[in-house]
Amino acid sequence: MNPSRETLDKKLIELETVSGVREYEIQSKLKNLRSPDLEEDPCQEWIYEVLAFSFSENYTDQKTGWGTYFGPMSIVPTDDGKIVESPSIQRVDEKVIAYWSERYKLTNNPLLQARYAGLVWDLSEKATGKKPDYSAAVIYCEALLKIAECKIHKYEVDIIEKLERALFIATSINNQNLIEKSKEEILDYESLVAEDSKPGLWGFSFDLLVNNKKVNLSEAKEKEIIDTLEARLQRLKDSDPWDCEEAAERLGRYYRRKGLKEECSRIIKTLGDSFETAANNVEPLAAFSLLEHIHKVYIKFDLIDDAERIRKTMRSLEPKVRDNMTPIYHEMEIDREQLKAYIEQILDGNLEQSLARIVIDYIPSHEQIKNQLYKVAKQYPIPFLITKNITDDQGRKISEVGSLENDLDGNIVFQMCQNMTVSMIFLSTVLEQAIKKFSLDSEGIINYLFHSPVFASEQRNILLKGIQAYLEEDYIIAVHLLIPQIEAAIRNLVQMSNGVVLKSARGGGFHLKALDELLRSEQVKQSLGEDIALYLRVILTDQRGWNVRNNVCHGIFQQHLFSKSLTERLIHILLILAQLRLNNHSSSTS
Repeated sequence: MNPSRETLDKKLIELETVSGVREYEIQSKLKNLRSPDLEEDPCQEWIYEVLAFSFSENYTDQKTGWGTYFGPMSIVPTDDGKIVESPSIQRVDEKVIAYWSERYKLTNNPLLQARYAGLVWDLSEKATGKKPDYSAAVIYCEALLKIAECKIHKYEVDIIEKLERALFIATSINNQNLIEKSKEEILDYESLVAEDSKPGLWGFSFDLLVNNKKVNLSEAKEKEIIDTLEARLQRLKDSDPWDCEEAAERLGRYYRRKGLKEECSRIIKTLGDSFETAANNVEPLAAFSLLEHIHKVYIKFDLIDDAERIRKTMRSLEPKVRDNMTPIYHEMEIDREQLKAYIEQILDGNLEQSLARIVIDYIPSHEQIKNQLYKVAKQYPIPFLITKNITDDQGRKISEVGSLENDLDGNIVFQMCQNMTVSMIFLSTVLEQAIKKFSLDSEGIINYLFHSPVFASEQRNILLKGIQAYLEEDYIIAVHLLIPQIEAAIRNLVQMSNGVVLKSARGGGFHLKALDELLRSEQVKQSLGEDIALYLRVILTDQRGWNVRNNVCHGIFQQHLFSKSLTERLIHILLILAQLRLNNHSSSTS
């Protein structure tokens, strides 16, 4: 066999003295027993041993995990949309559990014992349907505590994680002796490893013990933990504000929970001073980020006056933030012959056929953008792991887009905007050529639009002037006239589809619903489809997108933003609405 049971047993004897390693290093030592030159099958026990040290601890991804503490080390998606787990829980059966049960009773090494017993306690019921013996939990907990006591794991942060697990196991089986041992080991270990500049190595006593009803923490011990955090806050307040926050945030929550409002305010103001001092010594963009963060903290802890003061400072920084940004340019080449062929294809046939193709060709597909994101993220994952801040022309942050995993919708909106920036060249060209080929003037375009019932007769003259302004390249006038008429058409659509366009106003009476509310209505989604409803929101009302309706109506659009490309997107929206017709079977549109 390759390796034989004899070879494995010798290695297991060696591993009894192993220390200062992580579990995957033990797995490597076991894997090295197998010679690549021999095709013989290994002994079954070797397979069980390698499997034992292949699992990942504290597995938190519930989408790909099994609802257990241990999970697969890796998840690999396949081309058919499935995933391959390594290792898979399907490999764990009664024989495997029985082997691990025997091993945790035989070994004296806490690292090995914790892994065997932990797997038996955690996976037995999931894998075999049978509950594990109570003794597995006791031995598992004791082994975890021994790892911390003897400091035999490679990294302190891993030992902290094992202490957290030990306390969880002790409380879950309600073993008071183990709970007390876990509490004492947690306090002792933090006292041993804590360093001010390494926030990951302190504060866990507070996290695990304070306000934990399952732990009998004396008032003296609780005061000792709080006093230690207070002292650390004072040492950190003049250094890194992020390290300072690790102490302040815990103390703030503690005092607020105790109803000590003044103490809570004192702590958060100390933290605020740290962030504001740091902001005074960095570039405007970094300063704005620091102030934005402490503003959120002030709001969280109800320090409204301080939050207002920070907002004023942030506002004064916005022009400097804008000037501090570095533009990124991207060039693309367009083959003239290919563009010519594309235009001929789009404009083949009569006016109605051509405009219908333009409508369809420039409606972004939600599903295609999602697939595009996943494809790009697979090649370039880093940009999709971080939060992107969106600022306006004045440097003011107006929104943010989270990681792809946590904010798929935001990333779709963000990517749609980027795609529209590229496609606007082609949209502009086909619109110009359509106008030229069919000799379109404002009357001709209006006549086409008014085939749709969503445009009311009283809108005609305003739309006529708006389209005429577009044709005369007066985009400021065009945008200001066309946006309200698009909103009115959407409102007409909702009404004609038996939707509600009014809502109660304060003091009596009614308001018309805002455009964003209308675009999220079922009537719009059913009449136009999800893709078009999203497209319209991105252009008109979504702060993560262009948001032109709100920016124009609130007077915060800069003159240079009233562009040809923007106006052409509004023309495209009008052409979309022009496709709607009355459904003969009801008063709704389709």
